[in-house]
Amino acid sequence: MPNKDFNISTECLEDLKIVGTAAANKSAVSSDLATFVSEMMDAIAKEPPGVRRGARNFFGFKQECDVIKYTVPNRKRILQTSYSRAYMNAYGKPNCTNTNDPIIGFDLCMPSSCNSNDLKIALALIPIVAPDSGLPQFCSVTTFKDINEPMTTMSWIMIIRKFSAFGVKLFLAFSFYTNVSEILTATKFKKGQIGPINCLRVFSMLWVIISHTVANCIGYTNNALDYIGILDYPLSEIIENAWFSVDTFFFIGGVLLSFMWFKNYEKDKRILISPSGWILFYVHRFIRLSAPYYVLLLSYTYLFGPITQNMPLFFTREPEENICKKYLWKNLLYIFNFNLDEECLAHAWYLATDLQMYIFTPLILIPLAMNPIFGWIIACLLLFLSTAANIVTVYVKDYPATQGFFGPAKMPYKDIIVYDRLIYYAAWIRCQIYIMGLLVGWVLQKYKQIRINSLLNLACWALGAAFMLTDIFGLFHYFRGHQLPIFWRAAYSSLSRLAWGLGLTWLIVSCYYGYGGPINQFMSWNIWVPLGRLSYCAYLVHYPIITYVFALEKNPMFFSSIWQILLNYFIPVVAITGVFALLLSAMVEVPVGKLEMLLLKPKAQIKPTNKKTEPSWEIQNGLVKNSDTHFQSS
Repeated sequence: MPNKDFNISTECLEDLKIVGTAAANKSAVSSDLATFVSEMMDAIAKEPPGVRRGARNFFGFKQECDVIKYTVPNRKRILQTSYSRAYMNAYGKPNCTNTNDPIIGFDLCMPSSCNSNDLKIALALIPIVAPDSGLPQFCSVTTFKDINEPMTTMSWIMIIRKFSAFGVKLFLAFSFYTNVSEILTATKFKKGQIGPINCLRVFSMLWVIISHTVANCIGYTNNALDYIGILDYPLSEIIENAWFSVDTFFFIGGVLLSFMWFKNYEKDKRILISPSGWILFYVHRFIRLSAPYYVLLLSYTYLFGPITQNMPLFFTREPEENICKKYLWKNLLYIFNFNLDEECLAHAWYLATDLQMYIFTPLILIPLAMNPIFGWIIACLLLFLSTAANIVTVYVKDYPATQGFFGPAKMPYKDIIVYDRLIYYAAWIRCQIYIMGLLVGWVLQKYKQIRINSLLNLACWALGAAFMLTDIFGLFHYFRGHQLPIFWRAAYSSLSRLAWGLGLTWLIVSCYYGYGGPINQFMSWNIWVPLGRLSYCAYLVHYPIITYVFALEKNPMFFSSIWQILLNYFIPVVAITGVFALLLSAMVEVPVGKLEMLLLKPKAQIKPTNKKTEPSWEIQNGLVKNSDTHFQSS
């Protein structure tokens, strides 16, 4: 087997000959070498249970493979093994490039001297996988050397900034202990605040986490088809339709932005609508949104790869280009949601879409301030155009009523990319409920008191609940394989968010004006204030945490029940997310807010006081942020 004939590296070829000879006749070699080969074979993947239930990866035993070594007589270089993965197209095609074809991953334990090219050539020579054998041949091989990211200069800079003097040198005036205390002790609602907002944030964030956890489970477990059993339970629709958690945060953002803007407009309209006022309008938003996001983005770009080295979960068929480094500037400028191939953080699209909608809010705010009737006409016209664009897109592209894990709502990956760009990530489509939030915020600020008849209040509560329940459970049969005509798919896609917004509208309006009863009492509970305050940072960190928690699994994962997901993954992810959200908020979000206030707030308005006051995160930070908009995404 000459090296020149097969283009296999010299060291790899030498090691493969030793292993091949020993495997062919173990009795003719030393006991140490025979043991070495036996352990190699033991660590290599075998056909797992669940192949007919969707198993895509045949796992080996990485922990064993990492410690196998053999001292070759009369040779300085030790023969040791490393973990790798070979891929084959389940349809027998010679390549793995078609993303819609099922690809099987088969874990190997081979000499560490072999790179991916060596292994691909060597595997092609094995009779059972040779092209003329009639069996699928391996179309790609990946080793950890191909995918591991070494520590770079920027990685070390990020570590130094995190662990040496981040809080001391950059924010000398602010105490980490004080910031944590302010976050955790901000538990009192004050007059004029919108009580249910923080509760909505918390439950929507939990909704986001459970949906992303289930989505990752489906992607990583070896019996994905068994998830279909979840559909037997109507409550599974809550997970299937977690997309509405996104709309809840869009709505909250619109409400708070409008509420605070018109509050400030009543105080000093001349300054607010002046050129400097509009500059600050955008500067405030960009700074407060970007500070924690940039820290996470840079940490993920330069630290997450080195931290997650040698984790089988991150095996890919081919070495992948680091999208985060290549398109970092687009991710920093929030313009990556027009091309998903340029997206670094899978969940950060929401920030880009939200900022793009925020940029155009003066088109509604100014008319509402100058002439409310004209402002409402403009808002309704934009709502109509957004709805029409949604309907046309669904008709032209023949899209499903919504995305989903199962049934007609599940699309091939290449179609999902286009769907997300044209509908799910599109600011011109998602602005429906954001515009509704702007109008609700105007109403709350314009009318200090409203008398609502008890019967009307009850009827509106019932109607709002009906709208929201229809949104969640209306596609029960659709997700189970029943087709819908294009008319109903377009109707649901374009009107479901409006219906969700109407339900949220009455919840906010009724509670704000004192007609929410026990619902308002529960949603205005003090505990929601600090938890809601952490929701933005929780959103930022939750998805990398989910990925890392699953990556800790080095052996095949099998789904057994929804309780397994809740206890093994969801609860730990929530707990870890809370800790990191608190750290990110106390070290970045709060200090930047204070720094911004000191630098941009007129000095004449700063009055020294010895009285210890508790921050009102809803109003005080809303003033600084021009809405305190903490957004999350599914």
